[in-house]
This record gives sequence, structure tokens and C-alpha cells, in this order.
Amino acid sequence: GIKVTARKREETLQEVPVAVTAFTADSLDKLNVEDLSDLDAQVPNLTIYAARGSSSTLTAYIRGVGQSDPLWGVDPGVGIYLDDVYIARPQGALLDVFDVNRVEVLRGPQGSLYGKNTIGGAIKYVSKPLLPNVGAKVQLTGGEYGQADVKGSINAPIGSDALVARFSAASLNRDGFGENIRNGAPVSDKEILVARGSLGFYPSDVLSIVASADWMDDQSGVRGAQMLAANRFAPTALPLDSRYDVRNGMPNVNDTQMKGGSLTFNYQATDSWGLKSVTAYRESSTETNID
Repeated sequence: GIKVTARKREETLQEVPVAVTAFTADSLDKLNVEDLSDLDAQVPNLTIYAARGSSSTLTAYIRGVGQSDPLWGVDPGVGIYLDDVYIARPQGALLDVFDVNRVEVLRGPQGSLYGKNTIGGAIKYVSKPLLPNVGAKVQLTGGEYGQADVKGSINAPIGSDALVARFSAASLNRDGFGENIRNGAPVSDKEILVARGSLGFYPSDVLSIVASADWMDDQSGVRGAQMLAANRFAPTALPLDSRYDVRNGMPNVNDTQMKGGSLTFNYQATDSWGLKSVTAYRESSTETNID
């Protein structure tokens, strides 16, 4: 069966007494899951999409419990975890799926193991592990609307099996589906750069120390929203024919940056007892125009 860490220990999916849906890297590839919002159609009781005006700010609900407000002052009702590190704000939390080992979705309150900010559930993004052998992968994707994506990763021991490094990066680009008819700016385009790196030290079979860092820069334009009816204060401005076109007077700004680092210490004293410590620091910033 699929191995998961839903209860912060390695178990098969059948053994976990929690409502969990897990996806391996192969499953995510076959389902064409490009970012976490694509899980919306694959996981029972999960609603997840980009927040208004943004392309990488998260809105997530599990069993109807979540948080729709994308402002900095609110905690998401569904906790997002990147390799055991909690992403405390929705900005930048709609993670693009690349160099991933698996994604786990835990439904229902997870306060016992994950803290107070998981009243709806938790989504765990687990990246590829460090491996003792040399390996590299490059993936190119092209498509309509000028889509051009490049994803790459490399894993290699440094000197010996006791020291292993991994680096991955992605450039994700696409033209807009519509345009702002007042100034010609693209609507719902995509321009994202992501990089992650890890360095693992394995002095013995029972001890490991892993340092990781990640960085994301989203310069995509503002995401469009369909006008359903004329504003009563401007009754002559009827809804546009295309659901992707807009006519607001705002700058096309939706800049999000997120970066962080973590240090994970893992000591397995016996088959039954172990100690795991995760220390992390994260920071992010956004400038977003919302109509």
C-alpha cells in the first residue's frame, strides 16, 4: 500500500484511522495535477481554488470548513504543510506541483497533531527525498495560450553517501485567457519562478540532519472574475461577452514572493521510539489589486 505520514509517522494508508486521500507522484502526473487547485475534482469534500484577484493565494474548504478571505490578517482554515513546515498565510500557499513525492489530504479537524489552525483539515505536500545515487530529470511542457513550462531537478551525493544534495527549479509561463479592454493588459496570465534545495547529512543509520530552502516569485497578472449582472450604479455597463475579459481601471499587479528554510533533525533510537525536530523560518510579501 501507499506509505503516508498523516500521523507524523510512516504507515500504510490502510492503517491510518483518519480520512486521508493520498496521491503519489505518478498519480499526480496521470491526473495532470499542475497545482493544488487541481485536487478539487479528485478529493471528496475538498474545495480548493485561487483566491479572488490572485493566482497563487489559496482558498480551501474541507467539509465546508475553511477561510475565503485572502487578506494577511487571517489564518487559513485548512493547514498547508510543505515538508512538515506550516505555511501560515494563504499568500503563495497554492503550491505548484513539481519534484513532489506525494500529496496527502487529511479531512476533518487535525488539532491533536497539527495545531489549532487545521479546523477543516490539512494538506501535506511532501517533496522528493534525498537519494544516495545520482539522478536528474527535466520536463518541458508546451500548450495553447503560449504555455511554456520548464521543470528540472538533480540529486547527487557529495563525496560520500553520508552527504547528499538535491536542487530543483521550475519556470511556469502562460499568456492570459482574456484582456482588460481598457488598457489591453492580459488577464489570468501566468509567470512563476520556483526553486528548492536540500542538503542531507546521514552519519549513521539512525541519525539524519536535513537543511532545506525554498523560494517562489509570482509575477502573474490579476486573475479575472466574470461579471454576472450590471452594477445598479452603472446600468449601461453590461456584462462582457467573454468571461475572461474585464474593464476595470486597476494596474495589472499581482506580485507574490515567498521564501523559507528549515532544519530537520531525525533520530530513531529504537524500532518503537524516535525523535524528530523541525525548525523553520518563513517570510512572504504580496502586492495585489482586487476589483
